[in-house]
Amino acid sequence: MERKKRAVIAEKKRINFNNPNLGKITPIAEYLDDHYESLSNENFCETNEIFITGNYLNAIDEKFRDAEFFKIHVHENSQFSENNLESDGSPRCKYVANGWDIERLTPKDIVQVITIDEIPNPNSRFISSDNLPSTSYIYLAATNSFIRIGPFKWVACEGGYNINFIDAPFPVSKNLPNYHVFKFDASQFANSIYYTENYVFVYNMNDIHNKAEFYDYSSDENVVKYFIEQTNLCSLKNERTQLVVLEAANSNMRCVSFKSLMIINKLSKFL
Repeated sequence: MERKKRAVIAEKKRINFNNPNLGKITPIAEYLDDHYESLSNENFCETNEIFITGNYLNAIDEKFRDAEFFKIHVHENSQFSENNLESDGSPRCKYVANGWDIERLTPKDIVQVITIDEIPNPNSRFISSDNLPSTSYIYLAATNSFIRIGPFKWVACEGGYNINFIDAPFPVSKNLPNYHVFKFDASQFANSIYYTENYVFVYNMNDIHNKAEFYDYSSDENVVKYFIEQTNLCSLKNERTQLVVLEAANSNMRCVSFKSLMIINKLSKFL
């Protein structure tokens, strides 16, 4: 009889140095019906590990960095019993999988929440950290705050990583204004956020974004770029004319193309 498989979010743990095709990974969460459940040694396996029976090196270790999340389909170890130990006396893993059973998560499957002291200035967008995020997109939260903003994509750099707007928006009923992200109170979406010992993640993002507020995260460069685009749409190519319209736009928004609240609020700094 075919053994029932479970789809688990996991991260790599360690390779077997005697046989690099073998290794172990750490389970993080499992999707059950309409929510994620955090996995631990209390509700999954005493070892809090999954044994990889083959293709660990080429399918996992070489393709995923430390702490990067992936999905894998696991099944119960046919050799497992409560008193069945490994040769070194350690507990035997209750669940096993092959490296080929792995799937790379899409950026919109789950999104990690990164808690930092304060939201980075939009003109720098740099986060200092020794650890890189576990997912392709992230939300940001200031320490001791329920407010989340995002999502952002990120790129690793020396001393941490830089954040920026995502390339493809989520399919929601309302469109984000230029250079904005979503802002929401996590306490209002308990059914779309799950917590583990070390991580916080968001799923069901479409529902959240349909109810979220907009958050202006425009940099000075974004404001100038948007202004130039709009003056060009108004057929104002001359730089002197653009400056005149900039001042007029800041006072009474005569050009119909200047309808972004972001521009109204931020144009004054350039005058």
